[in-house]
Amino acid sequence: MYKRYVLEIDDFEYLIENFKGDELEYASKEVEQRGHVLELVNGKISASEISAKLLNNSCKPHFFLSHSSQDKELVTKFANYLYETFEIKSFIDSQLWGNIREATTEYLEKYCRGDGDYYFLDPALRAINNTDSILSSALLEAMDQSDCIIFVKSNNSAELNFEFNKIPESEVKYNQYTLSPWIAIEIRYANFLRVKRHEEIYSEISMESASFTSKSVKNSIEPPHFEHSLDLRDYRVIPLEAVEIASEAIKERSTYDPRLYTPVGFNVDILYATIDKFDTIKNIN
Repeated sequence: MYKRYVLEIDDFEYLIENFKGDELEYASKEVEQRGHVLELVNGKISASEISAKLLNNSCKPHFFLSHSSQDKELVTKFANYLYETFEIKSFIDSQLWGNIREATTEYLEKYCRGDGDYYFLDPALRAINNTDSILSSALLEAMDQSDCIIFVKSNNSAELNFEFNKIPESEVKYNQYTLSPWIAIEIRYANFLRVKRHEEIYSEISMESASFTSKSVKNSIEPPHFEHSLDLRDYRVIPLEAVEIASEAIKERSTYDPRLYTPVGFNVDILYATIDKFDTIKNIN
C-alpha cells in the first residue's frame, strides 16, 4: 500500500453514469468464484485454499475500494471508469463478502441446521468465526498487495460521530463512524500497513457485507447497532477535477519512459501527482 484516499462517491456520479455497474469489465467470466469456494466446503476445510480462491490471485488489483454494499453499483461503475481511463484494476471488497457469505450459508445448511428454522448454536458460531477469520486475512492480503486504498464515503458507509459536539472543531471532519465492522477493520488495517508499491508499477514491460439472509430464531426485540469509529486523519480527499485533469494528462505520454514504468504505473503516478497538487483538503463532512 502506497497511498490512501477518501472518495465522496456522490461527487462522481455524473462522471461514471455511463459505465456498467453490475460487474467488473476485467473480471473472469469463465467460472464463478462461488463455485470455487463451495467446492471446498466438504469434510476438512483448508483456510489457505479458500483464501486463495477468494482472492483470485491471477488478477492482482492496483486499487482497493472499501465501501458499503449499498453503493456497490456506483463503486463498480467507478472501478470500470478507472480501468477504461487509466488501466487501473480495482479490488471491490463487497464481491469478496458475497463469496464468503455464500460459503458460510452452504456450511450452515449442510452441517448446522436442526429441525425447522433453527440452527445448532455451537457449530454455527464455529463456522461463522472461522469464515470471518478467513475473510479478515483475505482482506488484509488484498490491501497489502494494492498500491492504493480508497475509502468510498457516502451516507451508507460513514456518518458524523454522534458526540461531535464534544470534539474540537479542527478534528470534527476526522471523527466519523460506521455501522459496518468490516469497513472499520479495513480502515484500521490501512492505517498500519507497510508502505510499498504494487509489483506491476515498476516491473518489466482487487465487507460492507453483501446481503445475507437465512432462517433463524425470531426475535421481536430490535437489537442495538454497533458503531465503529473511523480514523481518516491521513486520508486525502480525491477531487473530481483532479481525476478529470489526470485523465487528459495521460493522453499525452511525452514524458513516459518505458524503462522506468509500466503503462499502468505511469497512469497511476500521474493520477497521484494530480490529486496531491490540490493542497486544500476538502472537508469530508
